[in-house]
Amino acid sequence: MKLILSSRHFLAALIALCLICCSVVFIAYYAVYRLVYARDYVMYGKMHSEVAHEVREELLKHRDLKQITFSASDGVKLSGFFFYRPGAKAALLVCHGYRGCKEFMYGFLDMFPDYHILMFDFRAHGQSDGIITSIGCNEYKDVIGAAEYLQHA
Repeated sequence: MKLILSSRHFLAALIALCLICCSVVFIAYYAVYRLVYARDYVMYGKMHSEVAHEVREELLKHRDLKQITFSASDGVKLSGFFFYRPGAKAALLVCHGYRGCKEFMYGFLDMFPDYHILMFDFRAHGQSDGIITSIGCNEYKDVIGAAEYLQHA
């Protein structure tokens, strides 16, 4: 009788362990999916992409703005704004954060009036190509491409 009871406990423990493992795998998959695939989200009562479009329309009214595209060092097409300022001291490369876009970096225009400014969208953000963000593993290639653009601008 004791042998049957212990095999039942073993089976129950095995089933519980399987359920826990499946739950951990599901939660980990969901977390990685949410991090890697950027989605549109609500911001100020509107979708993030709608707010970015409105800001982009205002930015395009600047006469010193040039809308550009360039390639990352691995060939991914990136979208950006280059603000050319005559007599600039230097050039700044402005990078947005995770799930951000170049349009929301417009505050730097007034902070640095004596500098050329390049703002761009990382891969899988804003108007740049790409579906998956690697949370930094490949985004350094975007920064290299932007720096190369600045060297030739």
